[in-house]
Amino acid sequence: MAFQEPLSGLVTLSGGGHDRGRIVGDTIGFPTGERLGTVSYAEEPSAAICVEAAELLEQFQWARDAEVAELVIRERESIENEIADIAIFLTYLCADLNVSLPDIVRRKVDLNRK
Repeated sequence: MAFQEPLSGLVTLSGGGHDRGRIVGDTIGFPTGERLGTVSYAEEPSAAICVEAAELLEQFQWARDAEVAELVIRERESIENEIADIAIFLTYLCADLNVSLPDIVRRKVDLNRK
């Protein structure tokens, strides 16, 4: 089963019985078979998110505020790839934990407003 809107469709899964590898693979077109059973479902994507976030930080690490706009133009594809990697692993984590990303983001935004 593939969703029309890749990330929003996947992270709104509720209930059990979903085949994680098939859903994630079909939804975002990323191979998942080799990941299954290697480490805990929560640990692997959590660690990968940290690694990918560090790779994104590297893009901006030594840039001054005045240099960021030019850096984004020059390195846009690389920056977008790192953001996509983070989104992919966040999608895995949400699927693994049966968490609705839009729901928890709304809840957190509401909490932050208080």
